[in-house]
Amino acid sequence: PFIPGDIILSVNNHPISSFEELEVLKDGLSKGEQVEIIFFRNSSEKKSSVVLSAYYSSVDLIAYSISGLLFFLIAIIVVLKSPQQKAAQIFHFGCISAAMTITMTLGSYTALPFNIGYLTRFFFYLTYCLTPVIFIHFTLIFPKQKVTKTPFLLKIIYVFTFILSALLTIAFIQGVESDSADLIKRYVWLYENV
Repeated sequence: PFIPGDIILSVNNHPISSFEELEVLKDGLSKGEQVEIIFFRNSSEKKSSVVLSAYYSSVDLIAYSISGLLFFLIAIIVVLKSPQQKAAQIFHFGCISAAMTITMTLGSYTALPFNIGYLTRFFFYLTYCLTPVIFIHFTLIFPKQKVTKTPFLLKIIYVFTFILSALLTIAFIQGVESDSADLIKRYVWLYENV
């Protein structure tokens, strides 16, 4: 029912003003679910009911799975080859975190029971925020350990990533659990700007 140039105005009476807001709403819906969409076409508003199809193709699922698996295997190999080296351990955690971020990108918090789905979303945000910090930590100690202890500033950054992950999770849950377009906009702003 859609053609290029259509502008989606609302989904199930939730106003949409950006692709990101549409994505948040889509994450709360399931394949096969029927939704009502109001859209703008040729200077007029139109309404249509559509049945949702899968967002990711089989090729997407395979590519994400292989990428995540490769990071996981690299993490295992590195720590097995140099289990006593701090740089290897940090690199291992960075690769595990990257693997989790890649594989959880496809996840739907509604596919699992309520609390498990939100817990999964928290771990996605945690690894999403933590991966770059881990690799910064790695650069401080590789190729040879330049720093014997974790610098205070780096510890603060680690703590900040946990706090940021919790804030993103709370904002996400508030946005998807309410009927408030403002809370969804707040979550999208936080995700894109912090």
